[in-house]
Amino acid sequence: FNSISLSVIIPNDKSAAYSGVNSSSIHENTLFAKKQNSLRFDFVAPEYREEDIVQYSYMLENYDETWSDFNTGNFKEYTYLPQGDYVFKVKARNLFEAGEAAYTYSFTILPAWYETRLAFVAYVILVLMLVAGLIFFINKRSQKKTMDMEKQKEFELEKQKKQYEEEMIAKKHEIKELKNQQLQYNLRHKSQELANSTMNLIRKNEILLEIMKEISSVYDDIKSRLDTRLILSRLNKMERDIKHNIENDDNWKRFEENFDLAYENFLKRLGETYPDLTVSDKKLCAYLKMDLSTKDIAPLLNMSIRSIETNRYRLRKKLGLGRNDNLSLFLQRF
Repeated sequence: FNSISLSVIIPNDKSAAYSGVNSSSIHENTLFAKKQNSLRFDFVAPEYREEDIVQYSYMLENYDETWSDFNTGNFKEYTYLPQGDYVFKVKARNLFEAGEAAYTYSFTILPAWYETRLAFVAYVILVLMLVAGLIFFINKRSQKKTMDMEKQKEFELEKQKKQYEEEMIAKKHEIKELKNQQLQYNLRHKSQELANSTMNLIRKNEILLEIMKEISSVYDDIKSRLDTRLILSRLNKMERDIKHNIENDDNWKRFEENFDLAYENFLKRLGETYPDLTVSDKKLCAYLKMDLSTKDIAPLLNMSIRSIETNRYRLRKKLGLGRNDNLSLFLQRF
């Protein structure tokens, strides 16, 4: 025998089968799609005398490394062949005769659509688009960072501005405190002046009271003499003038203004809280607030020490104080 019949079958596509007799019956360089990359080759050499006399050997170039051993199998199947050009070769020998028959069949497995040149062009375009997108993203991110830095800078400037304003407020407060301290100093100075003025008034009234006593003594000495009426009249006038000077309330108004300035409107608050207090009561409260003794207060009010004690008792009642309440301490804390 000298011929081999070859059939090509695509297992997944029964309608696409190539078959023929002799080498001219099957088209060379057949093109198969990627999904047709599983092929079955059926081959047979005609022999009608006895079965299993014909043996076959085959190989697939670009896939098999060597020929297969001769055997009676008359088909070969290849699955999932990669893309490329192939040549299927088959040899047959008859055990009763000398010589061999051979057959070759070339074919090509086409690449899948994603493996074509067009696909690679698309890949390149896609990569370029990704690169462009990445550059765009980097630029956007850089712009965002720049904007964030500007916002951070604005925040820092605003923070510094706020800190500056707080420092200015603190300095203004410090200046105000210094002014308050100056006012306190002036107030203490006024208080000292008030105390000095009060002491001077005490000394003045004490002197005037002594003069009154002396005048009274002279008056008694001269009283028995009839020819001294004029002298008595003049002495009497002097006594009235001195007494008027002691009881004059003009100085009290200035004293009250200075006292309220030094003691935070003490007399004003006292009059609002206890409206029944008289001017004499307020004077007594002011002198007690200054921590003056009864002996010092008596000449200021032109009263005896006993009268001052009586007025203190009446003042306690007007202020609603009990027996165990300290009048001076109450006025100090008011």
